[in-house]
Amino acid sequence: DRWVCVQSVVADGRGSVWVLDPAAPATATLVPGAAKLVRVDLATDRVAQVVLFGEDVAPNGSYLNDVRVSPDGRWAYLTDSGGS
Repeated sequence: DRWVCVQSVVADGRGSVWVLDPAAPATATLVPGAAKLVRVDLATDRVAQVVLFGEDVAPNGSYLNDVRVSPDGRWAYLTDSGGS
């Protein structure tokens, strides 16, 4: 329910802004349960969707750093500059 360290903010051209929070301040250890992708509806200026990432997507050492959304809004592509 809070931002830890927002890394990427992207408008999708479909009325939403997507905010990626890798939850790893200063690329350090992940805050457990806090890595997320949040969709904000621009028409209402409210959070419309929250996608939490577990250890399977964002393990310790991970640093999710960018997001892009497909033109049809069905897919989000994330990059991870952490880990090995």
